[in-house]
Amino acid sequence: MAHSVGLSGVEASARSAKSSAFRHVRNMFCLVVCFASQSTSVILPEPPEINGPANGGHFRFATVSWTRLEAQPPKIRFTVEAAFRRDYSAVNFRGSGADGHLVVGDHFKPSGLETIMFDFGDGSMLTPMTFTVEAYSIAEDWVQATCSFDHEYARLTSTTPFKYRATFKGCCR
Repeated sequence: MAHSVGLSGVEASARSAKSSAFRHVRNMFCLVVCFASQSTSVILPEPPEINGPANGGHFRFATVSWTRLEAQPPKIRFTVEAAFRRDYSAVNFRGSGADGHLVVGDHFKPSGLETIMFDFGDGSMLTPMTFTVEAYSIAEDWVQATCSFDHEYARLTSTTPFKYRATFKGCCR
């Protein structure tokens, strides 16, 4: 059964289906952002081999969205929505649930074999990232969380285009 706050049954079912559909996507999520035209394209990694050592882990999926807050200098709010295996045993995955695992409202900093980070594409990075749990399922063993943060890019001039490649990477094999 999925537990969530402020979501209708349809929305909770959609989130559950979304996490199930991306069970095998892991390791690195890359988003190419072109702010001038406000278009995005997603590059997903090859899925792990069915019998390979990298199949599994605790990362399930991630999406990145953004909103322009200010035009000059350009200030952007990024939101990363991600899902992880709920029963992952790392110390920073412990939560306030009766079973000691994450539940809605808990905050955590995901980790894995590599550090999770958000690269803004201008030479600066955000790490560690702190996520807030939005929904979870004990039966399906997943937790869905978000992390939002603002970033200010260099002031635009007539000779500097506003194109950056922002990436969410690292983590969880």
